Amino acid sequence: MDSSVEILKQVRSFQIANDNQLTLTEKTNLKQTDTPCREIHLKAPSTNTGTIYIGGANVTTDNASITLEATEELSIRIDNAKNLYAIPSQSGDKLNYLLVV
Repeated sequence: MDSSVEILKQVRSFQIANDNQLTLTEKTNLKQTDTPCREIHLKAPSTNTGTIYIGGANVTTDNASITLEATEELSIRIDNAKNLYAIPSQSGDKLNYLLVV
């Protein structure tokens, strides 16, 4: 089988659950309730002026291993969006996210 056909089949097996934007003022988890997923795609809009720190429940601005500056994006494999947290260095910065279930 052609590899491009296989990739297309894999992409079709994903469903997009929702596309959201958070306005961050303090440490916030992406979802307040259990929200099973396969991946989360994150993007910091170009209008952001600070850094967004990403991690689990114990994440702080000092220990975050993932940071996003304006226009940066990444994908994280995670099984529940409730377990991912974001902290803004500038109150009011936004975080766009897309859940793949």
